[in-house]
Amino acid sequence: MGFPCNQFGGQEPGSNEEVKSFCTGNYNVTFQMFEKIDVRGETAHPLYDYLCSKQPFLGFKGLQGKALEAGLKAKFGEFFGDDSVKWNFTKFLVDREGNVVGRFEPNVNPDKISGEIEKYL
Repeated sequence: MGFPCNQFGGQEPGSNEEVKSFCTGNYNVTFQMFEKIDVRGETAHPLYDYLCSKQPFLGFKGLQGKALEAGLKAKFGEFFGDDSVKWNFTKFLVDREGNVVGRFEPNVNPDKISGEIEKYL
C-alpha cells in the first residue's frame, strides 16, 4: 500500500490522481495507492503514529545513509528527536495479523527486502 505525502520538500504536490498516475507510469507501481496524508508532526495520520511507535527509527545504514541523515538533520532537525518518518519512501512491513515487523528507511531498495517480505507471506 502506498500513502503519498507532500511533507518532504514538496515532492508530491499534485492531486491524488496525478500522484497515482506518476507512480504507475514511472515506477510500475501495482500496489494500492491511497489519498495523500501527513506522516509526521502534529498532523500525522494515526496509522503512521502507530507504525512508528511499533518500529522506531534506528538511523540510516551505510555511507549513503549517513550522508542522507546528515543532510536531513540540517534541514529537518526537529524530526530527529523522535521515531517519526524522516524522509519519503520509508517502508513498513506488516504481517498477516497486523503486527508491524519491519521498518526500512528510504535508502533501502525494495529489492533488498524481498526475503523479509517472503518470510511473512
